[in-house]
Amino acid sequence: PPFNENLTASILVPFPVESCLSGVGNTSQIMWYRLVFNNPLKTQQNSANSVLLHFGAVDWQTKVFLNSNFIGQHTGGYDSFIFDVTNSFSTTSPNELIVQVYDPSENGTQPNGAQSTSSLSSPNSDNHTPVSG
Repeated sequence: PPFNENLTASILVPFPVESCLSGVGNTSQIMWYRLVFNNPLKTQQNSANSVLLHFGAVDWQTKVFLNSNFIGQHTGGYDSFIFDVTNSFSTTSPNELIVQVYDPSENGTQPNGAQSTSSLSSPNSDNHTPVSG
């Protein structure tokens, strides 16, 4: 994972990487997302508190890292998931969240409905733009 590195591009989340609205507008099977943030709680964490990281959905395979620690992985593009990041979360220094997403679109074995990367170059077909990330 690209720990402590600025990534070469940025994206406007929650738009998919294929969307022009994302600011990217292209396809990739492997995507990296990086966010550096301070403690949003502005309080010290104590043993009674847990810090949870919620994902509404990520298409398709996801690996999550916080402060260089592997937090967990999830497979599936249509369901939400949660990780308990309490043990890796810093209340005193910036936190670095890294998310890797793998989405082979129609080249993989996962369900993809009418999504097709060919619809990016031929939008007049019955397929529609894929949604990754």
